[in-house]
Amino acid sequence: MLNVQSNRKNVSHGFLAGIFVTLDRFGIVVDLISTSEVFVSMAIEDVLERKLLARLVRDLEKIGTVRPPFSLLPSLALLLSAGGGFGLLTRGHA
Repeated sequence: MLNVQSNRKNVSHGFLAGIFVTLDRFGIVVDLISTSEVFVSMAIEDVLERKLLARLVRDLEKIGTVRPPFSLLPSLALLLSAGGGFGLLTRGHA
């Protein structure tokens, strides 16, 4: 799992474009991605060499803040829920 938060608040198209260009330059395959204007979470292949990962993180840090600081969280999944009315599904349940 790789998370990147934009350093700027108003230039979301440049932020997203920069991330995708960087991933493409490194040949990184993204299995799943969740985006907002200023934050991107991605599930990426877990077979990257440490040196390649370090270079990728260094380049992504030019675009935004890689979170958490160690940048890659192994053995996690990305779950995204979008839509309305989710409160209705859980009302009355603990």
